[in-house]
Amino acid sequence: MSGALSKRPNRRSLAVIQMHHASLPHARTPAAGLPIWLVLAALLALPVNAPPASARTQASITVARLVNQVRAAHGTDRLDVHEHLNHVALDQAQRMAQRGALFHNPNLISAMVGDWQWVGENVGYGPNVKKVQAAFMNSRTHRANILDPDYTRLGTATIRRGTRVWVVQVYLAK
Repeated sequence: MSGALSKRPNRRSLAVIQMHHASLPHARTPAAGLPIWLVLAALLALPVNAPPASARTQASITVARLVNQVRAAHGTDRLDVHEHLNHVALDQAQRMAQRGALFHNPNLISAMVGDWQWVGENVGYGPNVKKVQAAFMNSRTHRANILDPDYTRLGTATIRRGTRVWVVQVYLAK
């Protein structure tokens, strides 16, 4: 699936984003008034599922390399890999793999930080990253995201679950 969103009102998206609104409830519980030792004990007892300091895996590095190779072959500037976008992509890849379903990040806009003009996302799965990248290039809307000359930054992530590799590419134009 491919999607692009813009903060620019005069630019239309490259593709319609299809989203499943199956977001998980986010409850916040204030810790005010509790003894600090109780709050710390509760936090230490929680399982740690945070992404690593770097969201880069060999497979996600391969995805970024494939994107930049095809951009170079089409005369488009390479994209700078951006760590925050890698984490955004990783969070989405984990959500899709956990649910076993392909869908766009319903929080893509709110996940962006700083000044930006245009953001896009490609999501897919397949037996390996090269086959997913080939499928992206054979899709008009995914290919448009990959080759869009306005994009300057890229975040990628992959998650393997069984025989599937879930791939997320996040594009950003400043």
